[in-house]
Amino acid sequence: MEELHQYRLISWLTLSKDGMGLDLDVSSTRRHLWIFQHFGHLEIQNYMLYYQVNNWPRQRKNTVHPVRQMKKKFQTLFEMLAYLDLKRYDIRYFKIEFTNGWVFKEQPYINLHLITSSTEERNELLTLLFALSAIKKPDLCSLKNGSTYRVVSDTYGQNIEEFVFDFDEGFN
Repeated sequence: MEELHQYRLISWLTLSKDGMGLDLDVSSTRRHLWIFQHFGHLEIQNYMLYYQVNNWPRQRKNTVHPVRQMKKKFQTLFEMLAYLDLKRYDIRYFKIEFTNGWVFKEQPYINLHLITSSTEERNELLTLLFALSAIKKPDLCSLKNGSTYRVVSDTYGQNIEEFVFDFDEGFN
């Protein structure tokens, strides 16, 4: 049986110390790129995207395509996502910088790192992500910069709770 966290959009959330960024553990970043459809209107200033062609099921078992850097120019995230939707690419890494100062970066199979221009913008982004994830919105002012939160489920839905790493426990 699969663990419950695999059915959640967000498992862990870490707020940056400067108050403008956050890291999301979304289990498999590859499966959750659809989240970016909600930010498709953002204009791309610069991006770095590495991909690998995947012709499965028509690809021979021993065929391995090289990982390449995308050179095509895109104005908005919608354009990029529409283009990628038509291709048989496995995305290996991406970092996208937007004209509004936001940055979305993927650490492959680990997390999504999102940087905004201010704490207010970060809180707006969190509000949207909580709504998409069906997580009850906490009082955003009570969230502490530099803290890690985990998503927990109970019979009333999903909530976040602060997670404190206790390094002294188990080393006595």
